[in-house]
Amino acid sequence: MSRTWPLRATDTKGDRMAFCKNCGNQLVDGAKFCGVCGTPVEADPQPAADPFAGASEPKAGQTSGFGAAQATADQTYAQQNTGYAGVQNPPAPVAAPPSRGVVGRAWDDFSAAPNKFKIILKLALLQLVPGVGGLIISGYSFSWGKDIALGRTGAMPSKIIRPGMLDTGLYVYGISLICQIILSVVYFLIGGLFGFMGFGMVVFWWFLQFVISIFLTPFLSLLYMRVGIVGKLKAGSKLGHVWQMYKSPGKMGSLLGLYWGPSILSGILSAIVIIIAIVVVVAIVTGSAIGMGASYASMASSYSYGMGGSYNVLGPLMSFLGSLLTIVPIVAVFAFILFFISTTAQVVWTRALGYWLQDFRPETWPEYQESLAAGETV
Repeated sequence: MSRTWPLRATDTKGDRMAFCKNCGNQLVDGAKFCGVCGTPVEADPQPAADPFAGASEPKAGQTSGFGAAQATADQTYAQQNTGYAGVQNPPAPVAAPPSRGVVGRAWDDFSAAPNKFKIILKLALLQLVPGVGGLIISGYSFSWGKDIALGRTGAMPSKIIRPGMLDTGLYVYGISLICQIILSVVYFLIGGLFGFMGFGMVVFWWFLQFVISIFLTPFLSLLYMRVGIVGKLKAGSKLGHVWQMYKSPGKMGSLLGLYWGPSILSGILSAIVIIIAIVVVVAIVTGSAIGMGASYASMASSYSYGMGGSYNVLGPLMSFLGSLLTIVPIVAVFAFILFFISTTAQVVWTRALGYWLQDFRPETWPEYQESLAAGETV
């Protein structure tokens, strides 16, 4: 296994080392944020440009000052009125288009994968396996995000199980389980306290819990990724480091967008699928009930006496079983579609989270370097 050691940070003007003004950590050349506490790195002020730099006396045959401006004006007038082009001025430089955001780059990586649908198909099927499915999906998605956070470019892995993937999944799954248990206990206690204050306070607590989740869920996702990168559960206890990254200037809004953007879109698509599934199931059940009633009426009219008691029981039962055999496969198909949508969203936003972390140079984190040296992470 190759090992990557921290680069020595040097000042751009000499050999003086650069250190974080907040925690004193040695900075890496080119880093925008401190890899330990997340404090932004201030750029060295550039000397003011000399307005007279490069000025020289005009040589023979050259014009300067007002004469040069007048010559340009005369040339423009000649081009507009006589059609004489003369010497064309060079075209103005075209501004480069702005770079895509982290979600856009993550989507580009996903779209470029040749076997993306086959991979998502396998991951979605694994969600049907309780426990193991969630572990594998977490390991795959967070490993792909971890790769780009550490600067490892490459296509979306075609192999679901690969070196280090299960380890990352275990760390992410473990820290997420711990956080969910703690939050459940805290929410239960606070909810009980609000419950004693009346129904109005319970409704207020529901609303407050919704608002908290908007900011807390991306924060926890960042915590999970940090644990997955470091390869140690104790990295989840460094909430201060995660908070410093979370609140870094210009980063919080991007983090909220990269998580909630794909999540909201997948939620809308899932809602549409659920509505379609309900309509299909209701139509099948209704059609079966109508068919059963019509069949019963037809058979009853064929005889001068009422239907026997055995048919009154077996007729509806057989119709119900027939409807059930039709509905179960349809529900399974719609459930798989929901798994497919949610898995795609998770793969994209974890990749985007990896791009988001690049500014913090996670390959230089002391914790990651220690785990790498001990062979505890890849």
